[in-house]
Amino acid sequence: MNKFLKNNLFQQVLFWLLSFTILFRLFTREEDIGWIDIYYTGLFHLPLVFVVYVNYYLVNRFFIQQRKVIFYLLGLVVLLSIAIGFHYFTFNYLADRIFQGYYFVSYYEIREVLEFVISYAIISTLLFLSKNWFDLKEKQLALEKENHQVKLATLKSQINPHFLFNSLNNIYGLTASENKLSKNYLLKLSEALRYMIYGTGEEMVLLEKEIKYLKNYVDLEILRMDSTTDIQIHTRGNFSGYLIAPLILLPLIENCFKHCDRIDPKVNIEISIEKDILHLQVQNNKTNNTSINKGGLGLVNLKNRLTLIYPNKHQLVIDENATNYKSSLQINL
Repeated sequence: MNKFLKNNLFQQVLFWLLSFTILFRLFTREEDIGWIDIYYTGLFHLPLVFVVYVNYYLVNRFFIQQRKVIFYLLGLVVLLSIAIGFHYFTFNYLADRIFQGYYFVSYYEIREVLEFVISYAIISTLLFLSKNWFDLKEKQLALEKENHQVKLATLKSQINPHFLFNSLNNIYGLTASENKLSKNYLLKLSEALRYMIYGTGEEMVLLEKEIKYLKNYVDLEILRMDSTTDIQIHTRGNFSGYLIAPLILLPLIENCFKHCDRIDPKVNIEISIEKDILHLQVQNNKTNNTSINKGGLGLVNLKNRLTLIYPNKHQLVIDENATNYKSSLQINL
């Protein structure tokens, strides 16, 4: 029932039914109601419908998206002027052609018609802004829930016995001959775990810390590969001062190692920032029988988070062929 009440079409139908009922009672007398009253009320609504939906466009375009109040007010003045002309056009010309023989006329002066159209413009603006506010709050709640789910999913998928024991076993194998190297990898693993557990609780984190974690993640994944000659991660640009949603870049990098040819892996990761736009490009080879599911849970979560956190501020392109998998992500920070 709640979902039905939130339906946009249902809300519009309810609004116009309520409007028709109120104006119908205003235009008619209790003892003398006929079809002419219904027709008159319907005709009277034509310019009001025009005002409401054009005003909806103006509010959305200039008031919400571009924050240009002056342009909205100028557009509103033009809209109200057209609506008044539409009203008299309806009753002086259109009505006689739709309902022949009824001889409809407008009973209201320009000032009174202006009061009607202004009232509907104000009411529709308040309703639209209220709905937009509630939608925004709902998206924020959904985003918080999504962030918690992603965090839990990440902890389950990344901090699992398979990942931990593989990493620790590989590091252990280095301790006999290369003690300094093993300590270095143990430090990377410790930093990665600390960041994933304690550093991703906020909605936004420092981009520098996020990239440091990704580098540690790549270094740890390299330990699991048979060959490391063609595994590269490059960063370019000044990342300081920027914030980013935690772990939002990880799924694309994770897929590189999950689906690459493990015997002869070829992985290339490039992260750069230019004019407040973060660029991530990842590419990996794959075996002939490997196919990456573009609708996998990790990518679905990524697309949902991007839509919620960076609406109209991101671009994700995924390209796959028989031998390579490539993805590109741009985020306007």
